[in-house]
Amino acid sequence: MVVRNSNPTLSLQLRCSAFEMSQDELNLLAGASGIRIGPIANEQTGGGGTWGGTMWLKGSMVVTTLEGKQVGTLYVNSANLEYGQLDCGLVLPDGRVFAQILRNAATNFLRWDNGPSTIRVMGKNRAICDASKTGGYRLEGYPGVGLMYNQPCCQPKCQWCLFSFCCFFPTAGIAACYGLYKTDQAPSQYDVSVVGGQSLQTPVNVLLEVHSKQTVCDFGDTGVGPEVKLDLMMFAAMKSVDNFLNESFQAQLPAG
Repeated sequence: MVVRNSNPTLSLQLRCSAFEMSQDELNLLAGASGIRIGPIANEQTGGGGTWGGTMWLKGSMVVTTLEGKQVGTLYVNSANLEYGQLDCGLVLPDGRVFAQILRNAATNFLRWDNGPSTIRVMGKNRAICDASKTGGYRLEGYPGVGLMYNQPCCQPKCQWCLFSFCCFFPTAGIAACYGLYKTDQAPSQYDVSVVGGQSLQTPVNVLLEVHSKQTVCDFGDTGVGPEVKLDLMMFAAMKSVDNFLNESFQAQLPAG
């Protein structure tokens, strides 16, 4: 049985008749007020890096709703870490592969960001997601439909850095040390907007927080339907995986 979102205000996919979801797929995030991804488990790394071979990375992250229901496990694999290659699979508790995140290795090591990733759901291409700090999650074949995001200025990390600077001399460096610790723990925040041309009568904004060990996407009281929740979950997974890759790559760089 195929079910479509009956909410005309918040249904992006009403315009996307080629992509249909079964009742089981729609129920995956039914009643969820948000998504939590992580912490990272089973991390494995290897290779000599830029100065002596290709780095590779493997790991996994449990995906749950904020209510505690397990959605599945996100398996991460990169055969070429320094060039951003990516092959991820979201596996449901019953063993089915629900979604994939795929990205080819970059052609140039000296680049600002990794290239776009392809999001596949149930074996079909779903969207293209940018890796930069500002960009979009675009449903394939439907211009102007998907998610747009940006990182607002004055991130929590910047606020704690400013705190450390201002408190260094007055507290003889004690508060500055605490501020630097909090800087390392502070999340990266993204403002995510649901866009869909005339299929949306009012804007919908969601806050996504990417922490060092986990990612949280709170749907809040936006009233988004299950298909939009799916896109928000896959976007959160993409950002969580990119953060995992970037931190692992920096940790493997030679000291000094």
